[in-house]
Amino acid sequence: MGFMKWLGFGAEQDPVALNDDNFHKEVRQAAEPVLVDVWSPGCAPCDALAPTIKRLAAEYDGQVKVCHLDASSAPKTMRKLRIRGTPTVLIFDGTKVVETIVGIRGEHYYTEALNELLEDRATVA
Repeated sequence: MGFMKWLGFGAEQDPVALNDDNFHKEVRQAAEPVLVDVWSPGCAPCDALAPTIKRLAAEYDGQVKVCHLDASSAPKTMRKLRIRGTPTVLIFDGTKVVETIVGIRGEHYYTEALNELLEDRATVA
């Protein structure tokens, strides 16, 4: 890990914006694993997690689709996923949720979960 990344200054990329209309196509039909950051406007922990999500989007570009879902604009999806609070991060492999992370964690927690999933997929292939 480089010094600038250690300080929290890694490359960033905007995640794919999700809503009720595109969730199925972008997540359930994706060929690659998908990380979904469920956030709410005015949620301080959500705001604190946003830079981490942008760094993950850049770091895993081409391997994992990184998305964010505004909970207030996707009531149907929130009900289907049974999400009760934000931030919540879901990691999908196909149509299956393989990891649910409620609250905010360190960036290493998300990278470990994604790396483990990618390793598992590589051994199956």
